[in-house]
Amino acid sequence: MDHDIAELNRLFMLKVREYAHSGLEHKARYLLGVPPDVIHLIKNLSLTQIQNLANTNISCFSWRIPPSLLKELQIDGYTARESQTFQTHLMASVTQQKGTIQ
Repeated sequence: MDHDIAELNRLFMLKVREYAHSGLEHKARYLLGVPPDVIHLIKNLSLTQIQNLANTNISCFSWRIPPSLLKELQIDGYTARESQTFQTHLMASVTQQKGTIQ
């Protein structure tokens, strides 16, 4: 088992569960890209069940940043001000991807 992947999975699912229990499901949807039906299921998992899923050694989440935005980061002279613009573009991009907004 890869302990790093297991820990990332565990933290990811715990964050989804935290958002769900706090009435912040929209954050799990838009920030983490988790569909509403999955949020509901994770909300009802026990900590033991989350740990067992995390230990499957298969990533429980997927990459959502398009390559075009990654290329923007590689431009020489990238500044903190441009970072704000990048963050705005990134949020717009990931919320428009199929399956993210439901």
